[in-house]
Amino acid sequence: MSGLVAYSLLGETQWPHQTLVQMALAALAMGVTLVMGCLPGLVHYTASPGARWLSGYRRRWLVRRLLTCRHGLQATLRLPIATLLAMLVLTTAHWLLRYSLLYLAVLGAGGHADWLWTFLTQMLAMAASQFSFLPGGAGAAELGVGGLLLPLMEREQAAAAVLVWRLVSYHLYLAAGAPLFLLSAYRLMRRSSPGGA
Repeated sequence: MSGLVAYSLLGETQWPHQTLVQMALAALAMGVTLVMGCLPGLVHYTASPGARWLSGYRRRWLVRRLLTCRHGLQATLRLPIATLLAMLVLTTAHWLLRYSLLYLAVLGAGGHADWLWTFLTQMLAMAASQFSFLPGGAGAAELGVGGLLLPLMEREQAAAAVLVWRLVSYHLYLAAGAPLFLLSAYRLMRRSSPGGA
């Protein structure tokens, strides 16, 4: 992702809404850099007296979560190099396949778009969907992708591509996970009920 963002910002690209896309990518890169730069000192800050604006309970909750995250990261980095490389290769392959779904949906709908453009479209739309109040960024992701595809194809083609892309990349995940979620919820409720034990 970092390489594609750098290429889009520094290379000779001819995207639709070129300035808007470059500004959004630059803001996304700065946001990620800011978060990564703040994470190491966040545990110390939240535990210090300077974080008085947080109540005692919220401060302890946040520190516990941050320490759990840090311990998990440290445990992951202590894995053998071969395991880490295998994880990197498999996750990279997974995300390349997942981010190719929109490109295949565009082709299936009869449109024409560059694979890199569909990749950046999804990346920006998924980042924007984090500001949506709906689960999974529903609505914001579809609007973002549809708006960025419209300059390249007809409205009906863009709508069909977005529907197919979201069905495969989101709704099928929900359908596959729903039975497991219901089973886990049933077991938890049965365990917590007085007669369940």
